[in-house]
Amino acid sequence: MRTDKRMLGAFVHAQSEKMYQESRYATARHYEQAAARLLEYLGAQDVPLQRLNAATVEGFNAHLRAKGLRPNTLSFYNRNLCALLNRAKPGWGTALFKTVFTGNDRTLKRAVPVGTVRALKTKTQLKAGIQLAKDLFLFSLYACGISFVDLVYLKPENVQDSHLVYTRRKTGRQILVKLTPAMQEILARYAPQSRGYLFPFLDDHLSPVQNYGRYCSALTLYNRRLKELGLSLTSYVARHTWASVAYREVGSPVPVISAALGHSSERTTRIYLAGLDHRKVEALQENVQKILAEKPEKKKSLPLGKRQTPSGKGNYNQGNKQPLLE
Repeated sequence: MRTDKRMLGAFVHAQSEKMYQESRYATARHYEQAAARLLEYLGAQDVPLQRLNAATVEGFNAHLRAKGLRPNTLSFYNRNLCALLNRAKPGWGTALFKTVFTGNDRTLKRAVPVGTVRALKTKTQLKAGIQLAKDLFLFSLYACGISFVDLVYLKPENVQDSHLVYTRRKTGRQILVKLTPAMQEILARYAPQSRGYLFPFLDDHLSPVQNYGRYCSALTLYNRRLKELGLSLTSYVARHTWASVAYREVGSPVPVISAALGHSSERTTRIYLAGLDHRKVEALQENVQKILAEKPEKKKSLPLGKRQTPSGKGNYNQGNKQPLLE
């Protein structure tokens, strides 16, 4: 397929329109963002596709690194531009982007201590927007780490027999969570403001494209308001914090946490929990020191593979019970 007579901007627009018609709103938005960032680097409103080459790609990545962008952000732009150019000519994008990073950098996932959550709960006399951000964060925690996109798209029909039943938009996994009194209180607070949804962001009378735009705006505003609370919170922190508490404090096994989060595999869950196994390392260090000591203690060392619950009675699963957050 020839690429010499087409312009990048026009091509992206055509592909974006196709994605919108297929209800692939996030893909369309990602294509637009990546192309806009590339044009910003090139200092042009539009460029011919034929101008893009390996040197352009290398320069673009060097430019982004100089601006302090992280590897995963570079990968986001690279993957979407690669996919775009592959649509222009099969294999073209793959060839141009083969020398730059297009993977996932396993950075330490974000979670806050239980004390931070308790501090959040004590904050009162908040402005309406800040109170909404606080309630959404706590609701996500109470609902086993429900993601913001799934939370925003919840409808009354997702409440069934005192449970929240929904399908994760990212993985297609069905999730069932018991509605606790704390969750019901939050839902009741915003019921008068909702328009076909449980929270006041989307509107049943708007088109899917319009509601997607509202979701994107809501996510940006949500993170901004969480920042104003001064507790290092973001939309991702609630999900990771729930996983951290479930694993470290409650002692729930990884498969149960994975199912509650709606992950497609336990591998994803283990990435969430990366960095939490340092206590096993500390136990190993302690045991080695005891063995090397001249007069080792007679107390039996804790087996390294044995996970303990706060009560010291071994592993157990309490489902949706959240004693440390209530």
